[in-house]
Amino acid sequence: MPKTLSVSQLNNYIKGVFLDEILLHNIEVFGEITEFNISGGNTFITVREGDCVLPCIKFGLHENLPIGMKVLLSGAVTFYEKGGRVSFNVRVIKPYGEGEDFLRLKKLKERLCAEGLFENRPELPPKISSVAVVTSASGAVIHDILGILKDRIKIDVYIFDVRVQGEDAEKEIASAVKTINSLNNVDCIIIARGGGAFVDLNVFNAESVARAVAQSAIPIISAVGHETDYTLCDLCAGVRAGTPSIAAELVASVNDALYARIEHCIRNMNKAVSDKLIGAERRLYRTCHFISVTSERRIMSSYNAVKRISERMSAIIDTKLESAQSDVLRSVKAVNDNIEKLAEDKSRRYGETDKKLEMLSPLKILSKGYARIKKQGKNIFKAAEISESDEISIVMSDGVLGAKVKNKKML
Repeated sequence: MPKTLSVSQLNNYIKGVFLDEILLHNIEVFGEITEFNISGGNTFITVREGDCVLPCIKFGLHENLPIGMKVLLSGAVTFYEKGGRVSFNVRVIKPYGEGEDFLRLKKLKERLCAEGLFENRPELPPKISSVAVVTSASGAVIHDILGILKDRIKIDVYIFDVRVQGEDAEKEIASAVKTINSLNNVDCIIIARGGGAFVDLNVFNAESVARAVAQSAIPIISAVGHETDYTLCDLCAGVRAGTPSIAAELVASVNDALYARIEHCIRNMNKAVSDKLIGAERRLYRTCHFISVTSERRIMSSYNAVKRISERMSAIIDTKLESAQSDVLRSVKAVNDNIEKLAEDKSRRYGETDKKLEMLSPLKILSKGYARIKKQGKNIFKAAEISESDEISIVMSDGVLGAKVKNKKML
């Protein structure tokens, strides 16, 4: 008959087994880090080999270690009865195999970061007409890129065939980037490689490649490995794409976005113009209506004002005419009175003058028996002015006598 145990009894028994097994108390385990985090002041790590994983804990804090790094862990296997799980208590963590490469890469990354190689990288232009692809011409990557770009708006593609792993790959990639910059005939550069193990991607962690990418004046899209793979080339580039296909989509989407923005702007412009026209039409209608109503009011107001002024002017003119007529009548009467008085005065004076003239008239004198002597039309007042044989005229009151002097005797 099987023995019956409670959960706590069984878990305590298993814990005892682990504690009694000397082999599990002081051992070293190596594997690849798949998880690394710090919580509650302790460091939690998960390592794997193939399909097998091992949860580990190191009491206290430890510097951050990159995912994928191979490490050698020293410690002991323990069983936590409350949680019912096996864990590896870590005392010491050391890089193992490729882990040393991770540490070297980490130091290089920190040095390049301190120099500012990861900052202020050229961004993709608003329009891409040509692109240079730095990759292996014999791999599947270039076909993926070309397959995506050929279906889009025309983009010139220049392929720079380089090795993407192995001997001289580092030199070829850096040289290609420098050559493209010297030609300066493309809008951006794609550096691409398919996925692979950490060792396969080491060429893109090379310092020469990182510096060539960082010093590029032409924007670079780094598309190395898979979505989870990060290299120094990614950090030094202006844009990182998870895969080469994503890089090609990024290039194509730049133009797609540009044309979408242009279409959006055109739509906005059309709408804005339409809105402006509608608004202007409404304002014009309101203005015309306002002008019509205002003009009608002003015309009526002006008509009433002119009518009132006309009535006032008519009354004033009537008053002025009556006053002027009275003034004219008074003036006419005064003139008539003055004329009559002047006429009487003139008549009186004329009578007096006539009497005086009559008294002074030569004919009056002549009528008393006097005569006037003329010689050649001139009045003669003295006998000395006449000589014998002169012809003279004798003017009397009732006629003129012609005579010739026969003799002259002076008194």
